[in-house]
Amino acid sequence: LKNPLFDARYTSGDGWEVRNVTTGGKGTMAYGEGYAGTASAKLVKTAAAGEEGICQDVTLGAGTYTFSAYLKTEGLSGADRKGAGVMILHTDGSRSEGAERITGETEAKVDQGWERLAVTFTLAKSEKVTVFAGIFGTTGTLYVSGAQLESGKAANKLNLIMNPGFESVTSGNPDYWTYS
Repeated sequence: LKNPLFDARYTSGDGWEVRNVTTGGKGTMAYGEGYAGTASAKLVKTAAAGEEGICQDVTLGAGTYTFSAYLKTEGLSGADRKGAGVMILHTDGSRSEGAERITGETEAKVDQGWERLAVTFTLAKSEKVTVFAGIFGTTGTLYVSGAQLESGKAANKLNLIMNPGFESVTSGNPDYWTYS
């Protein structure tokens, strides 16, 4: 993923956007304080209907993957799968949803309110998918930080290094790295 720590210094072309899945509309990205000293994307959802969140399109080969992110909520209330969570949107219109949803305000006394949610999914062939962390069917504020997409059936420890595998390159130089 590009800019998984939502560092506001690297927002130009970072691939993240605010999207309303129900209407297809797009919003403006805001930033806040993130998990473990990083930054976060901030979403304020004021209409209960629909699904709105922070997302990025990614092309992946066949295999099993896990998408995870740290979420923090304020003023959120939900029940019956309404609340905040993570999911994968597939090109055929189907979706893979995380088993857990946050249905209330996260507890500030536990990890400063950050909870990690994950979804594991398998692709039979190469496909462009959308990783999504958002609010489903209710209102409130959501902060998203430490988004991570990796091969396998488990979410590993958060990698705080930007572009650790040098997969993002501009003009022959790895993004987010400087030479000294």
